Amino acid sequence: MKKLAILLLSTLLWSFSPYFANAAVNEDDLAQYLLELEWEKENLEEYLAAYGLTFDYFEDIDDLKDFLGDILTDEILSHILADFEITIEELHVILAGYGESLDNIKFADDLEFYLFDYFYSESWYYYYLDFFATIGITEEELLRLLDHLEEVSHNNPNLVDELDALTWRILELDDFESVSDMTAEVIAELLSIWKEFTRLLEIDTEFYLVKGEDKQAISLSNLVSLTTTNGYDLLIEIYNTRGDFLADILLTADLFGSDLITETGKAITTSVKEITKDNSITKTEKGGKLPDTATHSLLFVILGCTVSGAGLFIVRRRKAA
Repeated sequence: MKKLAILLLSTLLWSFSPYFANAAVNEDDLAQYLLELEWEKENLEEYLAAYGLTFDYFEDIDDLKDFLGDILTDEILSHILADFEITIEELHVILAGYGESLDNIKFADDLEFYLFDYFYSESWYYYYLDFFATIGITEEELLRLLDHLEEVSHNNPNLVDELDALTWRILELDDFESVSDMTAEVIAELLSIWKEFTRLLEIDTEFYLVKGEDKQAISLSNLVSLTTTNGYDLLIEIYNTRGDFLADILLTADLFGSDLITETGKAITTSVKEITKDNSITKTEKGGKLPDTATHSLLFVILGCTVSGAGLFIVRRRKAA
């Protein structure tokens, strides 16, 4: 399921994006890289073909390397075994269950894919489907968002690291008891984080309070100070920067005060842990914990949804690419 989704995303991007049409990998650079891989050109062509790709998809050799990930070395293998807390013997058994052997795996991401799939199966995907369904995002919209994010990621090789850093900024916000307790600095940081998220993800958002046929636009600066919608639902429409509709989020009035925001906070923390694979940072200086009373700010809900979506994308990209 995960590899199929990535294959479809990659194929669509290769087929429809004119940006990639003139890209090419330098032959001399490719020859040098093939020596590192200990592969013939045909081996790499066959590998890329499994994703519906050719060398023309990539801008240069660095772009190709970024897609393929690290070559699996003994040192990286040791780290992976430690991360998943398994022995080399157990790894061989797991891979055999997929009809695969360690000798046939060239890239670290591919090995991690098998292990992630073995230990977590499809539960992660359906968890996210259920979560996003709660806020009105269908699977079709979710895949459309992932399609968009794949394009954005291709254009910005630093996207994962930048999202990672921005996520920690959320977790490092000071605790506050209610919106009235938020300092000007905290409000400014919230708005700055949101602005940076939309810039990195190359999206535009429009906010509305809706009740029946009544639909009232509301600015982000006004939204951040709200503690209640007075019975109105909050509609968030998401577009790419070309104005194409991607998805909309509907936070119904009855969801405010429910467990939604608490679960969103958990989703943020989960996404951060998934993004930060090296486990060298397991908590922020303030404990890596969202303030429980942060549920008073509607913007935290929106940020949570955004981070969760970004986390899902990064996991899919790192595990299935």
